Amino acid sequence: MPTRSLRDQHIQPAARSYIIITPSGLKEEIHNLSKYCRTNNLNRSAMSNIICGRADTHKGYRIQPLDRLS
Repeated sequence: MPTRSLRDQHIQPAARSYIIITPSGLKEEIHNLSKYCRTNNLNRSAMSNIICGRADTHKGYRIQPLDRLS
């Protein structure tokens, strides 16, 4: 079994899960917002503003933490 890199060992425990709603309306469950933002050319800070309630969308994307869904 391959070992995880040192960076992965530190990042994964701190990463949180979210529901992302894409501009087309598709809902995606993700873990690790920073990685998702890098992959999809989104600004991590702008996505955080949505989580904190300072913004509604970023490039048409909406986001909710999983613990706020109930």
